[in-house]
Amino acid sequence: MNHTNLSPLEKIKAFATFGLKEGNSDIFRVIQHLGNSDKMPEHIQELVFNSGKIYMESLFPWILEGQKNGEIIQGDPQELLEVFLNVISGIMADDLDFWNQNIDQKVDILLRMLSTR
Repeated sequence: MNHTNLSPLEKIKAFATFGLKEGNSDIFRVIQHLGNSDKMPEHIQELVFNSGKIYMESLFPWILEGQKNGEIIQGDPQELLEVFLNVISGIMADDLDFWNQNIDQKVDILLRMLSTR
C-alpha cells in the first residue's frame, strides 16, 4: 500500500490495522513479553527499547501533521502517541479473534480517541 497520499489519520489507521491483523501481531507480542521481563540481558532490553523508539519516531510526525491540519485532537503529541500505543499493546495482548471480525470498523472506533471527527 502506498502511504504517501494518505492523511495522517489514515496512516495511523493503516498501522493499527496491520498490527492488529492475525499473524502480524506475533512480533509485537514477543517484543511486549521481552520488554516486560526483568530477567533479560541488557543488550536484549536495549533492542526492545529501540524497537519501541522506532514506532514512536515513525508515528510522531503523523500526530503533529494531523494536529496541524485539524484532523487529530490537540494536546501533548507525545502523550497522545504513548496512550494510543499503550492501548494498541493492550489489545494485542487480548483475544485478537474478536478484533479481526470487522477489523476496519473496530479500528475506526479506536481512532476516535485521536480524531477530531
